Amino acid sequence: MMGSAIDTYDPSEAIRAAMRADSRVQAVVLVGSRAAGTATELSDWDYLIVSAAPGAIALQLPDLVAELNPLAQLWDPLASTPVYMITLPGAVKADLSSARPVARPIESPDPHRTLRMYSLGSSGLLSVLDRVGI
Repeated sequence: MMGSAIDTYDPSEAIRAAMRADSRVQAVVLVGSRAAGTATELSDWDYLIVSAAPGAIALQLPDLVAELNPLAQLWDPLASTPVYMITLPGAVKADLSSARPVARPIESPDPHRTLRMYSLGSSGLLSVLDRVGI
């Protein structure tokens, strides 16, 4: 998307490469406003991870994204299906979702604490908060 009002780092190739580390991943498809061409400068990057084993892939997402060195990452506590949110350097946020919900829900801590941890994680304060039990 070079030359537009929403120039930003496109994480698509890096995310696809990270997902290909699991041979069960069949495709990584850009969806949402960026795929539709309606993104704004505040839009995130939404990806659908296609697999014959979507539940197993969903459970692997935290491990699969590790090589991307995300600044912050967590399960979206408000999503109706498993969505793993990551923030990459350069203030690039991506949401990763498998094609179908997993058989068992992924447990998430209190949504307010989770969102606070997500926003603080990128500033290095998360480890301090965990040490003091907040």
